[in-house]
Amino acid sequence: MCSATLIGMLCTMLLSVQIPARTEVPRKARELLEKAIQAHGGAEGLSALCISSWKGRGLLYREGREDKPIPFYGEWHGNLPEQYRYTYSLKGAGGSSLPVTTGLLEGKAWRTLVTNRGADDLDDKLAKEVAEEAHAHYVSRLVPLLRGDYLLTVLPITKRDDRLIIGLKVDKPGYRSIYLFFDRQLGYLTYLDRKVYDQELNAEINQETSFLNFKSFGKLTLARSITVRRGKKLHLEVELDSYEAKSSLERKFFEKPADDDP
Repeated sequence: MCSATLIGMLCTMLLSVQIPARTEVPRKARELLEKAIQAHGGAEGLSALCISSWKGRGLLYREGREDKPIPFYGEWHGNLPEQYRYTYSLKGAGGSSLPVTTGLLEGKAWRTLVTNRGADDLDDKLAKEVAEEAHAHYVSRLVPLLRGDYLLTVLPITKRDDRLIIGLKVDKPGYRSIYLFFDRQLGYLTYLDRKVYDQELNAEINQETSFLNFKSFGKLTLARSITVRRGKKLHLEVELDSYEAKSSLERKFFEKPADDDP
């Protein structure tokens, strides 16, 4: 085959490639999101939280042992949605602390139980869950939903915990659906529902995240209290102390640590 013919075929193939178009944001979805973004302090501040660190403390509840939750201090870091890392420093007997760190870097995830002794790769199912969690944090920043990368469906007004809320179904290929619910009057994001894989139950179940006790963090108004229920049972209770937007977080920070990494 002559080179001219080959070049012609390649050009034809390139021209035939369909680049996915951005999805137009429906008017009602845009109005709902813009109201929520303004209620939380504005697009600039929320966008900045896509690269950020946040800290808090809470209680972790385990299946069958709900009467004995484990206290922990938590640190979360994200260059969302593809880079994510968090540490739960679990309080043990005698006041000891067991730090459990989980990291995500571009679809690969790891976890370490002992500092300076490397980390174990998570299997595909657990890595997927870490990626879904990072994506949920990204979606909760709201501003990315206005860029046309998501299919958005406004849901009917409903009531939960004696509060009128408006729902928004969020879909993107490669991720499970996320359901956001906003306070009808104030505009705050008050609930985030999604399916998760529960390792203890070895099953997919519904997870409901409630955002409560909204306070000022700098120029933003954000939830200080977060409650997570799985299958209607308490899974996490968190009190957040700080949010800090970052200009950048180094890629190395999210990489699987070697045995001698600090």
